[in-house]
Amino acid sequence: MCAPLKPVRAGLTTDGPPAKLNRLRTMRNSLARRIALRRPRLGELGELEAAIAEEEQKEEPDLEVIERLKARLARLTHIRKIVAYIDPIDLQYNRHERRPKPRTQAVMFCLMDVSASMTEPLKDLAKRFFMLLHLFLSRHYAEVDVVFIRHTTTAQEVDEESFFRDTESGGTVISTALEEMLRVVRERYPVEDWNIYAAQASDGHNFDDDMERCVGCSRPRSCPSASTSHTSR
Repeated sequence: MCAPLKPVRAGLTTDGPPAKLNRLRTMRNSLARRIALRRPRLGELGELEAAIAEEEQKEEPDLEVIERLKARLARLTHIRKIVAYIDPIDLQYNRHERRPKPRTQAVMFCLMDVSASMTEPLKDLAKRFFMLLHLFLSRHYAEVDVVFIRHTTTAQEVDEESFFRDTESGGTVISTALEEMLRVVRERYPVEDWNIYAAQASDGHNFDDDMERCVGCSRPRSCPSASTSHTSR
């Protein structure tokens, strides 16, 4: 799905509003033109004026030399006037085009086993894992939503504080968390609009008869755009 058209850089143009003037490229063009046309520097004119003044202050000034220096000064002054410092042909403006930009939004599902076997050190390790994944996604997407789902033999969506602090007892049925995630996806995060990431943290235990359901929930047909990560002890 594409967002509304947004202006993007599309090179340079010789016409545009003053606000879009590219000063660096304009000055480069101006310098190249002035060098090519040999526009005299102010220092060069100053040297000629100083030479004329020095010659005129002599006891016996050489009028021929003075006339020659004045003629050269007049010619260089004329060249400096007709060769402008900045000419309209030097001007360069930033050009922009309106192009569609894809939406850059993702939702990150944090799934964590909170059964009795998940100790506090394991929960701290899981928290660091989730934080690193969120940091990675934040660098690649303009908007990242986070959904917290905790589970034992049942699963529920909770807030961040409850996700990491509350304790429960019971066994581990991972498929309940995956099913809860798929429910939230269907209700709030259509796969046409969102990039979906799921990260599940546990101590590696799960009921044997639940493995087939977990595989079924993880298949692409259940959640076409989902990418999954998993960490275990």
